[in-house]
Amino acid sequence: ALKIVLDYSASFSLAALVEVYQSRIRPVCRAMIFGFDDVHELSQDVVLPLINDPLWIRDFSTITKMILSMISTCESATMVSSSISSSATDTEHEMWPPLREDPVLKSLESKRRSVHPSSVDLHHAVIFAVPLMNDTKSLEAIIPSFFDLFLLGSLSLEMPPMPQGTDQQRTMIDEAILVQATKASNSIIDRFDFEDIEWVAKAWGLDSKYVHTRYFVEMIRLGKDSSIDDLLGSCINSLDKELFVNEVREILCVRLDATIASLKKSRNYRIVVSLLDADTSRYVHDIAAKFTPSKSENYAPVSLFTTHSLVMRTQSMCEDIDDEVKRKDIDALCLMSGTLLKAVQAQEQQAAIDI
Repeated sequence: ALKIVLDYSASFSLAALVEVYQSRIRPVCRAMIFGFDDVHELSQDVVLPLINDPLWIRDFSTITKMILSMISTCESATMVSSSISSSATDTEHEMWPPLREDPVLKSLESKRRSVHPSSVDLHHAVIFAVPLMNDTKSLEAIIPSFFDLFLLGSLSLEMPPMPQGTDQQRTMIDEAILVQATKASNSIIDRFDFEDIEWVAKAWGLDSKYVHTRYFVEMIRLGKDSSIDDLLGSCINSLDKELFVNEVREILCVRLDATIASLKKSRNYRIVVSLLDADTSRYVHDIAAKFTPSKSENYAPVSLFTTHSLVMRTQSMCEDIDDEVKRKDIDALCLMSGTLLKAVQAQEQQAAIDI
């Protein structure tokens, strides 16, 4: 209903939205993040079980985001609309039944305190960020005036600007992306489905290129290349290609080193390893050796064919990178994976003939 009224009376909608937020939304948010010590409006026995219910808190967070978004929209609209009457009569559309002044609603509007855009934006960003983090303590260092959030009247305060693109923020976004990639289970992923992460990243000064690139990198690291193949192809021009090449180069080295180590264990395939360039083999092993066994567990094994397809795609992306060293490295990896693939296929064909 408020969405409909918003088109006709932004001022009234803002008053109603702020009232709903202050009396119903804000106390629960405060309790959810900081506990019940200073939230006397709520019964902990009643509300705590709801907060601990993942489905309930998901729906509540969705509503909270919508309310804060509408508050932001209404606040912008009231800057160009001075009163209910001007908002109602200046519009070309008519509402039936027509809006009429109501004493209760008029009183509600007159008591409304102004909201500050910086505060609305900060509260909005926090609601997006909280579900992505393992604990709220990690937000304390990067959210200005963190402990003042969701207090009565906090929307009216001017908040200090959010730090932009810090290492801690990148780490938190990276961890959230890894969780998202780990949960991905569809055989084909044809769209991005992490609006919350993109919203928080934008608020922290990290663009969608960074988020999408990190997502593809983590999916590849987890061995889910095939599920993102089409999506990666359609988004390749909107990625941070230098970041992609840097990260994927390490993944390729780990994969190729594991393949070489596996082939060396088989007498029939040792001849295949002997065909490889010694310098490239040493380079691959040195890069892969940087990863401890615990970190290597994050690199899921895939077929040699999948690895070769990835290195060829990475090679094509190198054309847009102004780094001759990286291009030569990827060219060498492409030659190595191609040599391994052809030699292994030839060995398998010969084995089949012998049988």
